[in-house]
Amino acid sequence: MDVEKLLIDFKNNLQFSPNNYSKNTIASYVKDIEIYIEKNQTKSLNAKKIFSEGNLTRYFENLLTSNVENYQKSSVKRKISSFSKFIDFLVDEKFINSNYLKTYDKKMLIGSMNLKPTRYVDQKKLYLLIIKLNNDLDKFANDFFNIRDIIIVLTLIFTGLRVSELVNIKAYNIDFTKNEIFNIIRKGGSVSSVPIDENYLKKPLQNYLLFLKDTHSNPNWVFINRKGKQLSRQGVYKIVIKISQKYLGYPVHPHSFRHSFATSLITNGATTTQVQKMLGHKNIVSSEIYEHVNKIKKKYNLIKELHSKNGTD
Repeated sequence: MDVEKLLIDFKNNLQFSPNNYSKNTIASYVKDIEIYIEKNQTKSLNAKKIFSEGNLTRYFENLLTSNVENYQKSSVKRKISSFSKFIDFLVDEKFINSNYLKTYDKKMLIGSMNLKPTRYVDQKKLYLLIIKLNNDLDKFANDFFNIRDIIIVLTLIFTGLRVSELVNIKAYNIDFTKNEIFNIIRKGGSVSSVPIDENYLKKPLQNYLLFLKDTHSNPNWVFINRKGKQLSRQGVYKIVIKISQKYLGYPVHPHSFRHSFATSLITNGATTTQVQKMLGHKNIVSSEIYEHVNKIKKKYNLIKELHSKNGTD
């Protein structure tokens, strides 16, 4: 289906809707979809693929964790409404079977959030969070789901994985001999692995997997819900928001930990190319959003060098 024709048909559909949308509302809805399609850089539309739940979740996630200074929940709410209307249209046109956005838990993105989410967590705050989480592992020693929640956050912090990558980890994908999580299906379909931090993640993750096997027979997925099934992306969002609100005092999105991971890598000497590989970015341009850290690091090194020469280090 030609994209331009589809957007015209969508606009006509809104104009003749019994809801009597205003011209400005219709223009906003169409523009939201147009911008999204342009980001997918396509002239022909595979609606089922481009407007899949996974792709839209990542899109909304990026809206909330990038350009934080201009973040507005009302804008994201409108965009979700735009996409819901458009998917209704795609269902009517038989491009998609059902509108999953109607049952989508919007609270995981925009509900119950009184403060702006940070793009990444300050390194000192992140370290204190890690210490608190590790300390509470003993406190919740017999509570599987509290342990699971902590391990999820620690894994996100120390691997930089996307939520879609995290929920697809299987027990046999973890190799403690090589200290890596392998066979990670990246965005776009590539496969890679990430190292397991030996100081703060390895032991907790090992204990969690033993707990998992003791309490659930032959678990396939590493992170499961209360029914023993694969944990959903929405489930992870709820967990991360709950944990960050409890331990940091404000909500953090999973993608913020991904940004924090990249920031930590560059601060500690990694190049943009190395960050690209670790995060599974297809295009190095995606990694260049962290170049601001290089400027901070250079400034810090210059100040440190100056103090050293003056004997004040």
